[in-house]
Amino acid sequence: MMLSILLSQLIATLCLSLSMDKHYKLAFNQPKSLRLTRLFTGIGWLMLLLSLIATMGTSYIGAIALVYWLGMLSINIVGVAFLYYVKIRPL
Repeated sequence: MMLSILLSQLIATLCLSLSMDKHYKLAFNQPKSLRLTRLFTGIGWLMLLLSLIATMGTSYIGAIALVYWLGMLSINIVGVAFLYYVKIRPL
């Protein structure tokens, strides 16, 4: 269950970052349309909401589940930042 939550947060973080012009241009080397911006933003927020609901369902104590969710989200944000860093400066 935790792996699916991590993957859904990773997809959400990638989609939210690709909804920004700077990151989209870095990833694909072309400008994006308003339709793609809305699509990436919508998918990103939906996946974040679904991962939060799934995390809340795994624990009886909501505060602990929220701490797990925020911890996994911070791990995913660092992971996405590392992906962009590798894209800019290959190892």
